Amino acid sequence: MRHIQVGLVCLGRFGSSLVRNLDQIKSQSPIHLRILDRDSERITLLKEQYDDAMIVDIEDANQEDLQKLFDKLDVLIIAIGENTLPVLLLAHMAIEISQSQTKPMKILCRAHNETTRKILQKLGINESDIFAPEEEAALSFAKRIAHPNSIDALPLDLKQALIQISTPEKWQDKPLGKLEIRKKQGANLLCLMKNGHPDVVLTPNKDTILEKGDQLVILGPPDELQKIEQQKI
Repeated sequence: MRHIQVGLVCLGRFGSSLVRNLDQIKSQSPIHLRILDRDSERITLLKEQYDDAMIVDIEDANQEDLQKLFDKLDVLIIAIGENTLPVLLLAHMAIEISQSQTKPMKILCRAHNETTRKILQKLGINESDIFAPEEEAALSFAKRIAHPNSIDALPLDLKQALIQISTPEKWQDKPLGKLEIRKKQGANLLCLMKNGHPDVVLTPNKDTILEKGDQLVILGPPDELQKIEQQKI
């Protein structure tokens, strides 16, 4: 299985926690992690485990430097937590670099507030690829207070994963029952959001027609989900 090339900018609390979690799942989903941070102590602690951990002051890097640092990445995670401006500048340059690559990289970006989120979207970052750990944690706690038995995610082991994707081309305009997703991929379509109605979540049945633009939430083995994402079905 091909390694997923992931770049992480900034080893703050969130970035460090992300590294630990990626390390736990890389046996199931092979990941090569390139870590970039200006703090030499943080990088030194990871050097023995990650040979692609580099001391870089990303705020002083020019376009040519970034082109080399981001070379062949599938995913770039901008997790800078100190302030907004470096995030916006780096996101802007990363988008330009991605557009020049044969295979564009996915850019995940941290937003410090709603204004930052809106600017990132205007720059071209997908709304679903913008994250705010503090807000998400606060929302999770609010839900737990209001509904003590509610959960934010399914309790999955490393042999299972959950993805959200648009309807693959081969599945479009077909009823769920004829696709036999469970039989062929060992996966389950848990729910879907119809195209144009993102706030309406439907529980599908065998007669549900999957249309172009529908958002599907699928549970299954990581390798089979990867085939679905890559439309190798």
